[in-house]
Amino acid sequence: MSLLMNPSAWRPSNNVGILADRNIIRGFEENKNMRPKLLVGLSAVLVFAATVDAPARAENEFDVTVAAGQVTVQAKGDWHINKDFPWKLVIGDTKLDKSKFALSEKTATVSNAPKGTGKLKGAVCSKDACHTLEKDVTIQ
Repeated sequence: MSLLMNPSAWRPSNNVGILADRNIIRGFEENKNMRPKLLVGLSAVLVFAATVDAPARAENEFDVTVAAGQVTVQAKGDWHINKDFPWKLVIGDTKLDKSKFALSEKTATVSNAPKGTGKLKGAVCSKDACHTLEKDVTIQ
């Protein structure tokens, strides 16, 4: 009954609070060496995530030519056309899918493309890697 009537009887003493504060400080001091390791670990994860999530883009592995309603992608060097990729040319509301492309080892050609500005999507591969390509094209 004395605990219910006397609130100071159930409060922690000042000594317990001091000991708890010292233990908290000691815990921070012991974990000071973890901070650099944590930062290095988080940095490594961020770099890895940035490189894994970013798709490989082709730039120097091909040439694109546009002439009289025809768009041709020419693979360079050891690179070849990825025939399994869902090739697409979108000009305004017109979408030309893979079935409209003539795909060979080194070239991807779409004919009868409408006039206008649009986006060409495809991919080229080497023996070690595949890169997607996305190019803005203007057909006149």
